[in-house]
Amino acid sequence: MKTITSITIALLLAACGGSEEKQEPTTPDKEVNKAQSAVKEGTPAKPATAPETRVADNTPAPPATPEPAAAPSPEAPAATNAGPPPTGLVRDALLNVRRGRYEEAIRGAKAALKRDEKYVPAMVVMARAYYHLGKLEFAEAICDIALGINPSTGECHNLKGFIALKNPEEDVVARKAFEKATQVQPSLGPAWLNLGAQYLAVKNYKAAIAPLEQAVQLLPSRGEAFLNLGSAYRGEGEVVKAYNAYTKALQLRSNNYPAANFNLGILFLDAQTYPGMDKLQQINMAVSYFNKYKQQMSYLSKDDPVDSYIKEAQKSYEREQKTREREAKRKAREAAKKATPPPADDKKPADDKKPADGK
Repeated sequence: MKTITSITIALLLAACGGSEEKQEPTTPDKEVNKAQSAVKEGTPAKPATAPETRVADNTPAPPATPEPAAAPSPEAPAATNAGPPPTGLVRDALLNVRRGRYEEAIRGAKAALKRDEKYVPAMVVMARAYYHLGKLEFAEAICDIALGINPSTGECHNLKGFIALKNPEEDVVARKAFEKATQVQPSLGPAWLNLGAQYLAVKNYKAAIAPLEQAVQLLPSRGEAFLNLGSAYRGEGEVVKAYNAYTKALQLRSNNYPAANFNLGILFLDAQTYPGMDKLQQINMAVSYFNKYKQQMSYLSKDDPVDSYIKEAQKSYEREQKTREREAKRKAREAAKKATPPPADDKKPADDKKPADGK
């Protein structure tokens, strides 16, 4: 069976206040699979193309018309910074980001900055809203301002990583930004997940394992984290660990997670051996998970590879059966040969010596 390379990669934007946006990852095949699941907000995540994978860039809306590069201003008068921090305003602005109401989120963040012009959480929410609107220069400029006030703002490094991913040539810049986020804010789960996803994208499975293991510790309820960890384990040949991670991802989504079923199918189809199973059992398991994937997908694109994988699995099953039949016949012949006694020698023994003539 030819080797199948398939990774499902999900990235997360960190949210102010310790929660994260939920984004549905794409489900790639060994090259590019365009099948996507819908985000809970109702819009599919737009993937960015990687060499043999797809990376969800978590952009739930088409980019707006770009504006000239400039350091954005919160458009607030000088504040006295007196009184309690505007946490309520920021919380409401963050909810608007999650709901896709980005302009409202920006207005809310500006209102918070009128109360405290150096309130970094408000800047983080504003930067995220601008990012989703496609105003990347504004988003990056706000992040730079926030980092100037508090260099340990991991959310801004995380967001700058997403901005870098908009340019395929800046994947290294993105990885360094995610890595910086984990360094300045080790408790930021999405940053660990994104760092691991970048290693997956370049097939550095060994390097991906550590950050993704950290991600599942910090994001124990996120199916995406376990999905990516399973892909890292699978890339390193840790098939049992990969299975456990994928099934955990399924459990977290009430067993309705097409990407996890797809990757489980690939796991059993591609593994040389799986403990406690013979080859035919593995192939049956692969086909079972591929069929679950098809059942759970509301739409299959024309180039979705699942049917070709099922056909490949069926051919492998037939080849394995024929191999077993030939082996069984060979063993039967050998057994029959051993059970049959050698044929008796009917020839009479020759005289030791014939008498000479005349004697």
